[in-house]
Amino acid sequence: MNELHAYRKLAEYYDLIYSFKDYKKEAEEISKLILKYKKNEGKSLLDVGCGTGLHIKYLKPSYDCVGVDLNEEMLKIARRNVKGVKFLQGNMLSLNIKQKFDVVTCLFSAIGYAKTAAQLRNTLSGFYKHLNPGGICIIDAWFDKEHWRVGSVHLRSYDGDTVKISRVGYSAIKGKMSILDEHYLIAEKNKGVMYIQDKSELRLTEREEFLQLLEEAGFKPILLKEAIMGRDRYIGIKE
Repeated sequence: MNELHAYRKLAEYYDLIYSFKDYKKEAEEISKLILKYKKNEGKSLLDVGCGTGLHIKYLKPSYDCVGVDLNEEMLKIARRNVKGVKFLQGNMLSLNIKQKFDVVTCLFSAIGYAKTAAQLRNTLSGFYKHLNPGGICIIDAWFDKEHWRVGSVHLRSYDGDTVKISRVGYSAIKGKMSILDEHYLIAEKNKGVMYIQDKSELRLTEREEFLQLLEEAGFKPILLKEAIMGRDRYIGIKE
């Protein structure tokens, strides 16, 4: 099953699978970075790869938010989670919202789906073009080779009253691509048990390359090492 098709099937269960994530705390950390690094007075924010919209839920009181995601099924959940926000279907590799923002975010390592240097370059250039002067981009990176644990296995579960989820996975590598082979068993009351395999490939990008591509896009780059879940965070300032 390809990545997008798997995520369409998993969309309804996504917030349960990641119920361990503290979106409120993460949004507060994002807000602190915005206050620290943003040079203009604007309050508009574009969240690229917004998923089910839970970061926007906590950013909305302080910012005029728009969310964009490739997966329409995820956007349906986002519109249910957060009212009064525009959620658009779009691809970060060819971003064209026809609007500029003061903040662009790309969180929870969605940037890893830019699978080549050219795709990453186009994505970062798109972020830059969608920013007002004095605005910033905040990107949660995927892993680099040094921090990717080849051959590791992992297990996570969700134990609700009407839904039980078990996810087991295996981590591999092929060239510059990390391979994440994950298998889900989802048991739902009065529905039965469903099995889904999600085999994802995300690009391992080294810090030096990421910083260089941010500069090429026009940003003044800042690296925050292992800032979120053991992964790096990048700030790009548009001066």
